[in-house]
Amino acid sequence: MTRASTEPARPYAGSDSPPGGGTAALNDVDFHFRDDALQPWRSLLRRGELHTLDRLPVDVNMALVGVVAARAVKVFNSRTTQDSREAWWSELRSELLSHTRALGGDTIAGYREHVSIFDGVAMLS
Repeated sequence: MTRASTEPARPYAGSDSPPGGGTAALNDVDFHFRDDALQPWRSLLRRGELHTLDRLPVDVNMALVGVVAARAVKVFNSRTTQDSREAWWSELRSELLSHTRALGGDTIAGYREHVSIFDGVAMLS
């Protein structure tokens, strides 16, 4: 079993930016775990992804950076295809990850999708 550090986890030792300066890419930040038994969570909590998890294991050492939300209003017509609807969700997910990166985060937990449709207008949230 490894020993937990009392300092908050930082993606880059001694610096708040990646080596060579600039900003961290989404996949540059790593999770820090307290116990080797939790290593299976490392593969589950991949960086830069949306996760529908409501709870994390007690021993996972993470920092919360904020709450992100996004909404989009789309109009259905006779030419709206399944591919275009999937593209709408993809755009919304990309926007959420962009907001997360702007806050200094690298992944989203508790992700949910909801759509409300009325008279050919869809509200994605």
